[in-house]
Amino acid sequence: MKDQRSHSVQTGPRAVTHAIIGAALATACLAVGLVTAGAAWGAPGEVVWQRLSQGVPGGADEYRALAVTTTGTAYAAGSVTPREAAAADVLLVKHRLADGRPLWTRSWTYPGRSEDVALDVVRDRRGSIIVAGSSGRCWLLLKYSAAGYLQWVRRGRGPYNQCGLTAVAVDGPGNVYATGSATPAGGKRRILTVKYSSAGTFRWRTTAWSDAVDSHGTDIVTGGRDVYVTGVIGTGAGKCTTIRYSGLGKNRWQRTIDDDPSESTAGVAIGYAAGPIVMGISTAADTRSDGFVVRYTATGAEQWVAGHVGPFDLGDRFNAMAVDGSGRVTVTGTRRTGAGEEMFTVGFSALGSAEWEHAVAGATEGFAVCRAGSGACYSAGGAASLVVSQDTPAGLPGWQTPFSRIGFTGFRPTAAQAAGDTAVYVVGSAAPSGGGTAAMIVRYRP
Repeated sequence: MKDQRSHSVQTGPRAVTHAIIGAALATACLAVGLVTAGAAWGAPGEVVWQRLSQGVPGGADEYRALAVTTTGTAYAAGSVTPREAAAADVLLVKHRLADGRPLWTRSWTYPGRSEDVALDVVRDRRGSIIVAGSSGRCWLLLKYSAAGYLQWVRRGRGPYNQCGLTAVAVDGPGNVYATGSATPAGGKRRILTVKYSSAGTFRWRTTAWSDAVDSHGTDIVTGGRDVYVTGVIGTGAGKCTTIRYSGLGKNRWQRTIDDDPSESTAGVAIGYAAGPIVMGISTAADTRSDGFVVRYTATGAEQWVAGHVGPFDLGDRFNAMAVDGSGRVTVTGTRRTGAGEEMFTVGFSALGSAEWEHAVAGATEGFAVCRAGSGACYSAGGAASLVVSQDTPAGLPGWQTPFSRIGFTGFRPTAAQAAGDTAVYVVGSAAPSGGGTAAMIVRYRP
């Protein structure tokens, strides 16, 4: 275990938190918000409600992550600009299923007006919400109760010059694991992984790195008593790396994808089904990109690596992945055609074979994907409008719904989740005509 004395954490009165925002601030932060409620019973794919919010004109507001309950309550996390030309604050909003009305809104900032952002959010089994991101040059973890009360804050750099967290996961007992990057003074950026107990007690911190190149963690997932991290070691000719840590922080194994030295590979997302499943992007010397999925056993043996060769074979990019309990994988991204780029979704079996694919009209790139309890897949892409598409468990195209708002363009989804078969949520941002970006959440009828 790492020596906790070398770990810098500021909590308590030194951390400024707006735990309960007054009506005036809540109204200001939702100044351009609009709710569109659907009929009591509507067609599949219908937009039940939508809400776009910008704290101040020209502010850079967005949702970056999403967590939902089985009953349909949605927690959206990201950042908000509280005042004109001010640094960002962490933003966390709990939305009601029926109409999207915020049940509560929380923002968090640190003294000195540092840039504070949330990049990921997760719920534990007790319903508490854990937010991960960065605060100035420090990593940041916040834990809230389901009622919106701040339970603890962990902000620190340890011995590093700069840190940040990009992804967070929890295990059954509620232990919190997060990954990102840490840069020592005068050194290269490293893959950072930290663990805290459910009560916020520091457990361990570890890094993986190459002394010659920058590295960073992109996603994290728990499996059994261990935790799995994916990331990139190196830039340019970097390699997709997957690391398994024990609950005590021991590096059990580390695997990289570097079959061709002329290619660079990026680890983007990770899931778990009796072993880690990693999605990434490989770019060859001719700049052609190809998405790939690799599945490992829990002991680190490579079971299969799968890519996608569609009818055009001009290259593709995977941006998001969803994994079900049996190991079936759904990815979304963009593929190159003779006419340009288009959003597409691909389904892989648990054995790595590409079972189906579906091109989506109206968007050039898919950014988010999720699976519902029924096995249906939902992918989201954006450009002039937000486009959400459903595929059946067998990969047959279901509904496809474009969404736009007068005065807004540049729709960019960042996360999608299904609440059982009750609701499908997409969060991200959209660009209002007055400048900046507005935080966006849309609920669809499955």
